[in-house]
Amino acid sequence: MEHKEVKKVELITAEELSEQLKIPKNTVYELARKQKIPSAFKIGKHWRFRQDQIFQWIEEETKKTIVEREDNGNLLLRKKL
Repeated sequence: MEHKEVKKVELITAEELSEQLKIPKNTVYELARKQKIPSAFKIGKHWRFRQDQIFQWIEEETKKTIVEREDNGNLLLRKKL
């Protein structure tokens, strides 16, 4: 009998994601409900997220953003066209 290798996927909680993104947990819940976060799914009442997909999503989102420094030293973020 042939055995298939099972790929282990790391799941994180909404609280862990909020810490990684440095945003409130309620914002994570809102984005998950609106399907703005990839790989978001519920197990019962609990949201879970695939860590590998979150890393990829962050990478893609940062490529869409231009960071500029204003004369006063503040950072200005804007979407690339």
